[in-house]
Amino acid sequence: MESQFASSPTVPRSIRTWGWLAGLGTALLAADLVWEQTILTWTRGPQLVGFSLSHTFGVVLIPFPVLLSLWFVVVAGISVRNRFKRQAVGWQRLAALLGAALLLVAMAVPYGVWQRVFARKLAESPFANDFLIFNAATGDVATMAALVSHGVPVDTRSSEGETSLHIASRLGHLNVIAFLASHGADTNARDSHGDTPLDDAISAGQEQAAQLLVRRFGNRLAPAKPRVNEPVQVTVRPEPSR
Repeated sequence: MESQFASSPTVPRSIRTWGWLAGLGTALLAADLVWEQTILTWTRGPQLVGFSLSHTFGVVLIPFPVLLSLWFVVVAGISVRNRFKRQAVGWQRLAALLGAALLLVAMAVPYGVWQRVFARKLAESPFANDFLIFNAATGDVATMAALVSHGVPVDTRSSEGETSLHIASRLGHLNVIAFLASHGADTNARDSHGDTPLDDAISAGQEQAAQLLVRRFGNRLAPAKPRVNEPVQVTVRPEPSR
């Protein structure tokens, strides 16, 4: 009987070297990003993920995921061609492809997913309020729901005295406003400037957010502050010459 497959051909050494270098750089970058989104987040609060990395020597690692993605496409293509030629594909190559795929997936996991996975830990941390405010600003309702379900109050305040509803109204995050409305947020909470969420929505020009607040909260909503529509013009006249 004819053998099903010929012996496994090897990938050129240059491509193997490319894969090792791209994989190492991507692994270092992925490790740093995962660290920022887990351990550093747990100990220091919400992070601008990748910000510090992009402003240090770590910036040199940024191209490596692209190089690894290109390597993956090339080696996967070679492997498919080998299969069509009835040539075996060695387990080492398959393991390398799997490892590359896992690294790229780890790179692509959104920050909110890590927060939802560890929502209980974050809700019990000293930064619980900051996480709710942070996700109101980013519009991540799923993470907010996870935090609230673990006891974080919806009316928690920032250092400026703003609630999540203030933040969502000013930024026009309608989904966050609807979520907070359904969880009993204080619609008339005033920040350190005396503004309500409706005031913030109007001053920021977020008409849809203002309409949603009125529609969802109706007569429970305090009237917005009066606004001066016309800008004040100051004319400076030169002193008469003597």
